[in-house]
Amino acid sequence: MSSLLVLFLACLAGSSFGAVEVIQNGTYILEYGLVNNETLTVTATVATQGWVGVGLSQTGSMVGADLILGGVNADGEEYINDYFAVGNARPIVDLENNILTYNVTENATHTTLFFTRAADTGDIDEDLPVSRSSYIIWAFSDSDSFAHHGTERRGAIPLSL
Repeated sequence: MSSLLVLFLACLAGSSFGAVEVIQNGTYILEYGLVNNETLTVTATVATQGWVGVGLSQTGSMVGADLILGGVNADGEEYINDYFAVGNARPIVDLENNILTYNVTENATHTTLFFTRAADTGDIDEDLPVSRSSYIIWAFSDSDSFAHHGTERRGAIPLSL
């Protein structure tokens, strides 16, 4: 399926996300859903001008998680990448980038991270398939450097699809 078609389908699904989670009194708003049970669509709108992270976890912790981190740097250039975590430490870049489409924007108060990826990428070493027993983990920072987010700027919620 072409990236343009996936983006079109994601846009159609944009008004009917499977779930909308308002986290930390609206500091982090997470919208996500599945298009045709094949493509995960995620939009995270966060009150920050630093990086934004969203991930899948089997346990709700960072250990073993499949992560997408992105933001807009000081030069106004968007950045986004696919990562995996082997512990509660800086994640490792996934050599098989499974992001299908993305858009990262930033204004004076918020960073918005949108991406799509296959519900099951087939990358069994560094990606987790979307399943009803998964957790969505989230984190953010006020900085574009991948400094530690601290305990107040991260969490986990059960996947609700």
